[in-house]
Amino acid sequence: TFWTDNMVIMTNSAYRQVAESRGLNLIETARLMAMGNMVATDSLIFTFDSKYTYSFWRPVAAIRMANDDGNDLTSGDATWMPALPTPNFPEYVAGHGSFVSSQAELFTQLFGPQIELDLTSRVTGTTRHFATAADMRTEIIDARTWGGMHFRTSSEIAVATGQQLVLDAVTSNFLADPLTDTLVHATVAG
Repeated sequence: TFWTDNMVIMTNSAYRQVAESRGLNLIETARLMAMGNMVATDSLIFTFDSKYTYSFWRPVAAIRMANDDGNDLTSGDATWMPALPTPNFPEYVAGHGSFVSSQAELFTQLFGPQIELDLTSRVTGTTRHFATAADMRTEIIDARTWGGMHFRTSSEIAVATGQQLVLDAVTSNFLADPLTDTLVHATVAG
């Protein structure tokens, strides 16, 4: 249930924690929050566009209705219930997967492979530490699959896409930070 919290609130709290723990100045903090919220929004636009383009059923429907899916190798279980409540919109592609992965990749791009990030869930009242982006991605895939809200493939595709959204944004949408950027991601105009 850790990952049922509002992701926007969870990550914006993390931005503040990261800014403090890493000693970011006002400009660096504003940049982190702007970049983080932009890639988060991009990930959710991608997610919901996919959900309503493909309109794919969730595990609860697939498992309950497997007798009628046209596959003789599956059988339904009309009483099956997911461990966590299932949202009332299509399954594919997993929103938490793309969102969390975009945040993990942004932290990697800004701070390197050891992101050393703490996230706190208001739902459970607990804090989890993630040493790397891979740790976050693995946990979100497992949590949403084991909770019964998503098929594993949907979460894996979402995680890969969330990561790619940030890589594209860093190389094409963000200007170099004039105070701290090494200009590795900057492009020369003209």
